[in-house]
Amino acid sequence: MRKCNKCEAEKPEGEFRLYRRFRGGRHIEFRSGSCKDCTAREQAAWKRARNPSMAPYAGRRKKRANKKSVYATARLTALEKFASCVVEKKTGCKEWIGPRDRQGYGHLNLKGKSYRAHRWIYERWHGPLPQGLVVRHLCHNPSCVNLEHLAHGSQKENLDDSRAIGRMNDQVGSNNGFSKLDEEKVQLIRARSEAGERVVDLARSFGVSRKTIRDVLDRRRWSHVS
Repeated sequence: MRKCNKCEAEKPEGEFRLYRRFRGGRHIEFRSGSCKDCTAREQAAWKRARNPSMAPYAGRRKKRANKKSVYATARLTALEKFASCVVEKKTGCKEWIGPRDRQGYGHLNLKGKSYRAHRWIYERWHGPLPQGLVVRHLCHNPSCVNLEHLAHGSQKENLDDSRAIGRMNDQVGSNNGFSKLDEEKVQLIRARSEAGERVVDLARSFGVSRKTIRDVLDRRRWSHVS
């Protein structure tokens, strides 16, 4: 039993707060001189002194009821969210007006993941596609999500569709933004090779790989340049 310095009441040791300190290179333990009840009253008085405006409400604060905001919108299902981003055109295409990439393909964001809009709706209707297959646009409109204008196939078939309507003709040769060569450099490479210059020297001179130089000389690349 100990006597409290504040209220001078005899109380057990457990009613006094235990402190641990590191002093003199070792840990020491000691009990406070005032009991826990007196310490709590002293701390409450100190808080009221620091914030006088809350003094009249001490001990009477209630938790606020968790009320839903009247402006909260209902959570949309995946199909409802998809339908809200689709607009039907006179051409019969159902265009995606949501987020798109540089190529014009729509993107649908669900639960933190991004999906190609046309592939998502196609797989939801026809089931998952085998690995290596893509969803082709028969209407050649990348932002169209009309199921009647979509079909699955290989990537080669997809590229052949683009070439058939001339969508990829503007990327041939120097029009391709990733090309390091142009028509004049290709003609110069072939002329210097005929003069006896080595492939490794040509590759170092034009900043490309030796395989690229061989493809240019064998006309596997830049075959449209005479």
